[in-house]
Amino acid sequence: MHKTPLSRPHQAARPHGGAPAWQGFIAFQVAWFAVVWGAAHGLALPGCGVLLAVLIWHVHGSQRRLQTVQIGILFCLIGMPLEWLNQWFSGFRYTADGTLPTLGYGVPCWVIGLWALLSMGLRYTLVWLRKRYVLAAAIGGVAGPVSIDAGIRLGAGHYIDRPVAWATLSIMWCVATPLLLWLSEAHDA
Repeated sequence: MHKTPLSRPHQAARPHGGAPAWQGFIAFQVAWFAVVWGAAHGLALPGCGVLLAVLIWHVHGSQRRLQTVQIGILFCLIGMPLEWLNQWFSGFRYTADGTLPTLGYGVPCWVIGLWALLSMGLRYTLVWLRKRYVLAAAIGGVAGPVSIDAGIRLGAGHYIDRPVAWATLSIMWCVATPLLLWLSEAHDA
């Protein structure tokens, strides 16, 4: 019997005709930096252009284009209320550069675009995390606050209360990362 790419454990449909995961990782980092640096310097729109190009590259290279788009939209829909909660309870605020609108409660739309990028990262670059939910929680609990901190250091936000921000972000990402990973896996099934 012929095995499909999804029949092996911990493997998702590979984007870009089987391109190595490191290409997706680099594309993710470039898009994240373009958006965050752009937002910090009044250039959120060009940064979002880079993000859009990377998302299109992911979708175009995907073996399951419709599913790739659907999971990206789903992540954005999940990310929006989580970001609203961040703005209410966490000790930081995003920078709204004025070139793009906010989506209520001080959440710039460029932030929601990063959720679509995260969906691509979990589907392709971080595929090795599949079924490893405890590890995903630990990585999310550290990487989430570190990512926000990096964005703040670039100027895309500011702390109101750094210890509160780190604590709430760590808890949120510790819970959200394995759930998002599970959703990504379930969507590929």
